[in-house]
Amino acid sequence: MVKYYVMNEPLHISKLMPKVMQKIEKKVIDNTEAFDLNWERIVGKKFSEHSQILGKSNRKILVGVNDSQYLFELNSRKMEILSRIKKTKPESNINDIKFLIFTKDEKDGKEQ
Repeated sequence: MVKYYVMNEPLHISKLMPKVMQKIEKKVIDNTEAFDLNWERIVGKKFSEHSQILGKSNRKILVGVNDSQYLFELNSRKMEILSRIKKTKPESNINDIKFLIFTKDEKDGKEQ
């Protein structure tokens, strides 16, 4: 069955893209397997308070960050974090990390 939606006014892409990306990222997160890693040990207490592992997809972990400043900092430390993951859990075969701004707690679905 095909659904058709009629819109009275066109939406600017900047208003549409966040909604689309949130749906796509939620599907990716929902389809990942559980991943056991001591995130605080890897990134430290300060960064772990503002971020959490959302899941694992193939050889990539998805990390939700609640603030753009911490997103920038974690992205700039990406290679260092990957190195620590490999030392801590070499069997994981993680070779990439995707950091994204995430405003919902996936465990209970509530806004932070």
